[in-house]
Amino acid sequence: MSLIAPASAAADVAAPTAEMAADDRAAQARGLRQLYEWHWYVAVHLPSGDESGVKARNTHAMAELHRCFNCSFPVAGAPHNFPRQGQFIPLKACVVFFCKNAPVKAWQDDGGHFHFIAQKGHFDGAGSEVHFYFWTDSHGYLRMTTRGYVTHPSIPDDLNREGAYQMWHNFALKLGEHLWERCGWTCR
Repeated sequence: MSLIAPASAAADVAAPTAEMAADDRAAQARGLRQLYEWHWYVAVHLPSGDESGVKARNTHAMAELHRCFNCSFPVAGAPHNFPRQGQFIPLKACVVFFCKNAPVKAWQDDGGHFHFIAQKGHFDGAGSEVHFYFWTDSHGYLRMTTRGYVTHPSIPDDLNREGAYQMWHNFALKLGEHLWERCGWTCR
């Protein structure tokens, strides 16, 4: 499976670096360890098996998530409505043949960024965080960066990374498909 995008797009990562750096410093100050960081295209599956990026802005992504959060967010227990600030959400992360409790509280930051803070009973350990940043690259493609920080995970890092990789890639694709249904290849 490949992504259809400009040849230079893979190296063109102009994510909201100042905001991400501030979040990284804050996470480190709280004693969190960064487990992963990925930059996704918010994309759609093509009949060929390839994926094609959607041209949109972070405001389009957030509007779609506010329209129907659990339509795109692929974790069991996600609410239909976009989570309120500080809302407790009893998520359950399921990958292949096993599920783990993943209760979180939701926080929305400026514009195209929100994050979850793990609560007691979460498999990554209470206080762990996952951040989602939506931004547009210089070619107009909507991108999503995910960062995961952990405190005391109860599963091995490699398994944790693989599960998160699959989950958040699926999130980027589901969101892309819903955006494409609403506005085609380019949201205005």
